[in-house]
Amino acid sequence: MDKHPFSKPTDQQDALASRRRSTRIEFTTTVVLSGKDAGGSPFREFTQTVTVNLHGCKVRTSYRIIVGMLVNIECPKAGTSGKGVCVRVWDPMPGVAGHEIAVQLIKPQNLWGVPNPPADWEMVAKTMVQGRTQLDMPVPVLPSAGPSAPAPRTTTGVMPAPSLPSATPTR
Repeated sequence: MDKHPFSKPTDQQDALASRRRSTRIEFTTTVVLSGKDAGGSPFREFTQTVTVNLHGCKVRTSYRIIVGMLVNIECPKAGTSGKGVCVRVWDPMPGVAGHEIAVQLIKPQNLWGVPNPPADWEMVAKTMVQGRTQLDMPVPVLPSAGPSAPAPRTTTGVMPAPSLPSATPTR
């Protein structure tokens, strides 16, 4: 049974399955995190990233943010900003103010201004642009399947209104 192609994944399949969408790196930069906290109160906080990748970051915050909440992230040094969703919250460490959250960017980008990003960041960005241009292409109009009976016309060239079912109930 070991020779069956689906009996166990290959090393290459294991590597692809465990690989992140983009390389995560330790990169500390000042960001402004803002939005509404778990109580619905607006907040704006200067903080720092812990790790970053093209798809998001891990950041420390002193506000109570819940998984699924929308946040704004500004990176003053890079002059960039974006929106993200909190996807994970870590409990605060004993004796440490604040806790860490993971934020997934809605639009993957080098929001952090990493000067020499990993090579896969550029490949992912190119793939996203290529995918978008393919999606933005106009949908071709298919020719009709052949001659069909002409549609009923009135003398004004306007299609007649479709007949509506009777308003009287059937018994």
